[in-house]
Amino acid sequence: MSKEGLSPKQERNRKFVAETMAEKFYSIQMSEETKRKILEIKDILDKNPNLNFLILFNHTYSGDPLFAGHIANKLDSNFERQIIAPVSASHTVAQKRHLKFSERKENWFLNTLNKIAKSTGVKTLPIVQTTEGDSFKEEAQKGYFNFFEELKKLSSDGGVGCIVSPEGHRSEDGKLQKGEKGIQLMAKILQPTIIIPLGIYFEAEEKDDIFIRKYKRSGLNFGKKVNINIGEYKILEKGQKMTAKEMMNLLADTLPLDLRSEEYLNDEQKKELAQMPEVRTIVKMSKKKKTA
Repeated sequence: MSKEGLSPKQERNRKFVAETMAEKFYSIQMSEETKRKILEIKDILDKNPNLNFLILFNHTYSGDPLFAGHIANKLDSNFERQIIAPVSASHTVAQKRHLKFSERKENWFLNTLNKIAKSTGVKTLPIVQTTEGDSFKEEAQKGYFNFFEELKKLSSDGGVGCIVSPEGHRSEDGKLQKGEKGIQLMAKILQPTIIIPLGIYFEAEEKDDIFIRKYKRSGLNFGKKVNINIGEYKILEKGQKMTAKEMMNLLADTLPLDLRSEEYLNDEQKKELAQMPEVRTIVKMSKKKKTA
């Protein structure tokens, strides 16, 4: 955190957003194991003020950063670290000329979430994604370079926390997708750092002998039960290596088997999944509903 730290208003905003909004608007479910890990990691961070942390969360819903921020706030309840969050540039600037009305509405909602994050003192760093089209590729390369340079600058004195979705975008079917290779460089820049895999998923409810997990990909899902699960965390000292695949495997282990894509399931897990009760994930999209 900078010498100035958060202003009193930013501290109040952070508490309201990360604690009140997260806990009052949603029914957050955390196991005793996850609660224990929060206290364990917080103790490590408190004893090592120059140690950074990197929260990797799966991304299925536009409100997921709120839950990741909820955990970051528990780890940094004294506001001693600058919290950093990379965000899609399309959520921070108006690239509206190419968007239909439903997409503009979604963009407005995500833009609003970004403004809320800034009001809490979170440093949002915009990234232009290559998935936004070929015309943005050059812009994307510059954006990634600027992002990593800014990350180096912010973490040069240690004591930062970074919240990132390694998939780079929201999953359309609810399952964990392939991670971006850039998370490996992020972890290297932030060393020494704690890698914290964070699984976030809506709880499936039983109906007519099957389990249904239903939610909106964008917009509000107030009142729903949200499971937050911290997996096996790793401390990376200077010079230690960890591949993007290894980090994604840690993240996959925080999720139910039905929310992992094929590459995160071994043969034994595939057999186990086949024998489990059916879980149907229904994701309400901007235009239509998709079923996985």
